[in-house]
Amino acid sequence: MKNTILDQSKAKLENWYQRLINFNDFHMLFFNVKQYWTFINESNFIKDIIQELIVNNREMETNLEANLGSNKKEIPCDEEKLAALTYFLMKNSMTHDSYKLIKDVIRLIGKVPSPNESLKIFITSFLQTLNWYIIDKLTNNRIMLYLFERYKHKCEWFRRKEIFDVYINNTQMGEKILQKSIYMDLFDQGMNLIIEPSSASGEVDFITDQKGDERELIEVKIFNPEKQKNNKYITSGFNQLLSYTRDYNETCGYLVIFNTSDKELKFDFKNDSSIFPYIEFNNKIIYFIIIDIYPHEKTASKRGTLSSLVITEEEIIKEIKLEENIDKTNTKDCNPY
Repeated sequence: MKNTILDQSKAKLENWYQRLINFNDFHMLFFNVKQYWTFINESNFIKDIIQELIVNNREMETNLEANLGSNKKEIPCDEEKLAALTYFLMKNSMTHDSYKLIKDVIRLIGKVPSPNESLKIFITSFLQTLNWYIIDKLTNNRIMLYLFERYKHKCEWFRRKEIFDVYINNTQMGEKILQKSIYMDLFDQGMNLIIEPSSASGEVDFITDQKGDERELIEVKIFNPEKQKNNKYITSGFNQLLSYTRDYNETCGYLVIFNTSDKELKFDFKNDSSIFPYIEFNNKIIYFIIIDIYPHEKTASKRGTLSSLVITEEEIIKEIKLEENIDKTNTKDCNPY
């Protein structure tokens, strides 16, 4: 499967690494390391991989200073752990001068001949692993964000009325019909999907290749306040997907929301700089993908400001915690001991 944007991102990462290993001037080398840092934290798809890396390895960041000061330094052999260590070393030095990174590298690996040699070792032994890790992730699981972005544009720009008409002719089966639309599109893009596999919490709508190490969980919901598909319904979808990520021990899930109403759905989340907004909760990341298929009679420039419903992150988290407390109380009440 060829994905132009992803291929471009991988090529840029490879070019960055080649540029860094060819520098001989210490100050220019660190200046370019800072540019690389900016690139991986601001580029679409890549910054989502970085966020997932942070979520999975928060303990390493918390213990970084203790590790650097210990007599027994811990340099992980696992690729993801070493990539995380590299990222946190860089993060630790970005607000300081170039010597902060040098000092931390020396503290980690021992004395080296020169500052320039320290940075070279950091790039070839550490940064290269982070680069490989990101490229591997771009190949394996950031494809989903790319495909959902394309699917959203395809529906809203070219197939809005067609998909809405199919939905409106059988609203009782609405979510199933819209699920099928996603399934067909992702299948055409080469994704192997299993529909509604069972788990301890129920049946997620889609899961990519259950035999793989990294599976993508997809849940589909409709937004239409007039039909009781409102903010609470969306929150219940988030909670369902959160449960499925626990069942399958996956970090990410994708909540696809089809807006079939004439109202605009908005999210007010802390993390809104990604391609799609997301909530990070209990070491899980749930992306919210809104697809507006309502066929407005007037064009966007002529219909004025739409009535909108805003769902906040605080509102969702509060509801989830409330449900968790209710579940704990019910479990306690049912326990005879």
